[in-house]
Amino acid sequence: MSDLALRRSSSLPNVALALGIAAFVIYWGLGLATDSWGWLVGAGLGVIAVIVGVAARKDADASDRRRATIGLVIGAIPVVWFLGYLLVDWLA
Repeated sequence: MSDLALRRSSSLPNVALALGIAAFVIYWGLGLATDSWGWLVGAGLGVIAVIVGVAARKDADASDRRRATIGLVIGAIPVVWFLGYLLVDWLA
């Protein structure tokens, strides 16, 4: 058997990456362009991407761990920006 057949594959790193990209695009694309629900949906998807990314990193090999980390970071960006926006709005 080849190494490919023996390698255990998980779809969680790919899901984390896809959710992170979707969160980023929705937050910046729809949130800033339309100034409406895109900010909230993007931040919500970002939270889900962070949770899935952390779960995917636990038992993944190097390439899957890299994809999970990228998804985690890209998903965290809209969350941090949204929380920063709420903090600035609360302080003002």
